[in-house]
Amino acid sequence: FIREFKAKFRRSSGETGVALISVAPIIVDSEACVLYTLYDITKIDELLVELQNKNNELESFTYTVSHDLKAPLITIGGFVGYLEKDIVNGNADKAKKDVQRIMDAVVKMQRLLNELLELSRIGRFINKPEIANIGDLAREAVRALHKQLTTNKVTLTIENDLPNVEVDRHRLIEVFQNLFENAIKFMGEQPNPEIKVGLHRRNDEKFFFVCDNGIGIESQYHERIFGLFNKLDA
Repeated sequence: FIREFKAKFRRSSGETGVALISVAPIIVDSEACVLYTLYDITKIDELLVELQNKNNELESFTYTVSHDLKAPLITIGGFVGYLEKDIVNGNADKAKKDVQRIMDAVVKMQRLLNELLELSRIGRFINKPEIANIGDLAREAVRALHKQLTTNKVTLTIENDLPNVEVDRHRLIEVFQNLFENAIKFMGEQPNPEIKVGLHRRNDEKFFFVCDNGIGIESQYHERIFGLFNKLDA
C-alpha cells in the first residue's frame, strides 16, 4: 500500500514549506524496506488556499447579492397586491402611495444592478499608473461634489503639501468621491459637518486619511460594513 500525507518542513533559509510525503513498502534483496518520496508542494498549497478563499468570497458575494436583489422584488409583489385591493375599493390616495412604494423598489433594484455593472467594469479596466498629487486628486473629487457639499453645509479641508504618488488617477478620484459622498450621507444631526483629508507619518511610512465627524461606525461592524451593499443606518 502507499500512504500519502502533507507535512510542513523548514528550509535551511529558515522559511517553512509544505511537502507531500509518500510512503510505500518495498522489498530490496529479500529485505522489507520503506520508500519515502517527498514533493515540495508549497506553491500548490498556497494556490489551493487562495482558491478556497476566493470560493468563500464568491459564496458570500452570491448570497449578499441574491438577498439584496430579492428585497425590492418582495416589496413590489406585496404592494401590487395592496394596489389591486385599493383600486377595487376605489381608494385613490392609498393606490397612489402603493404605486410610489413600487416605484421606490424599482429604483432601488436599478441602483443595485448599476452597482453590479460598475463592479464588473472596475474588475476589467485598469488605467495606466501615473504620478499625481494626492491633494489635487482630492480637490478634483470635491469639484464633482460641490453642490452636495454646499447644500449640506459641509466644510471639507485638505491638508497642504500632500505628496505625489504613482496611482491609477481616475480610480483614486472615484475612491475620494465615494468616501466624501458617504461622509455627507451619514452626518446624522451634526450641526457643523466636517470632512478632512490628510497624512499621518509613522517611521518611514505615510498613511493617507479621510475622516469626518458624522455618526461613525462602531468597531464591531468594521469588517461587515465593507461587504457589498451592506449598510448599517436605515
